[in-house]
Amino acid sequence: MSILGSPELDIEHTFVDFESQLYKKIFDANESSINTITLNTFGQAYNTPCLYTDPVTNIQCNGKPVLREYKKIDNTISTIRKFVGCKNYKLGQKGHHYISINQNVNLNYLEQLFQNYIYCPNGINREDQNEIIDKCFTVLPNSSVRNYCSFLHKTNTQIGKGKIINKGNCPVKFYHILPDNLTECPFIVMISTGVHNHPPPPPVKTPQNIMENLQKIVNNEYDLDLTRTLDISHIGHN
Repeated sequence: MSILGSPELDIEHTFVDFESQLYKKIFDANESSINTITLNTFGQAYNTPCLYTDPVTNIQCNGKPVLREYKKIDNTISTIRKFVGCKNYKLGQKGHHYISINQNVNLNYLEQLFQNYIYCPNGINREDQNEIIDKCFTVLPNSSVRNYCSFLHKTNTQIGKGKIINKGNCPVKFYHILPDNLTECPFIVMISTGVHNHPPPPPVKTPQNIMENLQKIVNNEYDLDLTRTLDISHIGHN
């Protein structure tokens, strides 16, 4: 979870209620809204360096991104279009920072972001957590290797990603019980014990290694060395 996570995420569970408001918020956290797309455009502008190099000094430009506009004339109709450009751009210079703006971006909102907020490339710190305007509902599986939340968040003056924190190992244990003969009794009993010390993560496709390990269990139905009750926490998600 993100260090900017909502207090609602500090829960335990023994089953998943797909209709609960919390689960819907966790699921919706992975969906892209217009405001999310606009925030990501703002972040992309700062994460994309200007590639212009001065031909005299051979020094690469370090200009910050700014919101600019140009006039597009189509037949006799002229329209004002906005784009993200480099603050140091001068007429005739080629290679400066340029990002076209997706039609799904809220231009008024994007303009407010450039005018009123500072981008934090290293993420928003825990000490600024109380200033977060929209609490984060991102929940990731233990197998995730992300260091930061995928989405940008706002404080009163800053915009940045929240660092991901690991809540530690879940105490829940999984066991499976196999019959002596899977052909005569084609069932495997799976049992879990304990209480999950984290909120339920959003649904994900079953990892290939889990599918392969479960298939091995079935394929080894006649292996007398198989222990009837085995801890399979190493092939399951907590």
